[in-house]
Amino acid sequence: MQDNRLTASLTRLRHELAKIASHQSAERERVDHLIAQIESHSASNPGVPPHPSVLANLKDSLRRFEVTHPSLTACVGEVASALSSMGI
Repeated sequence: MQDNRLTASLTRLRHELAKIASHQSAERERVDHLIAQIESHSASNPGVPPHPSVLANLKDSLRRFEVTHPSLTACVGEVASALSSMGI
């Protein structure tokens, strides 16, 4: 159940990430890389949370987008919440 919540949150995050303007491409790529890390870890280690540094990096990205992209911020918060429910 937690993996489904995480997968849904990551899908929504990818959708919101696609809306970011090209002048923020470096930050967009950073978040995309974090999403790929989480998805890869989740696929190879179902039910096992990724390293806590992944959540810390997501939260850092969240702070960078809070003002300019509130819907993206909400998605990152959902992913962080899903990871927290997995034990991070």
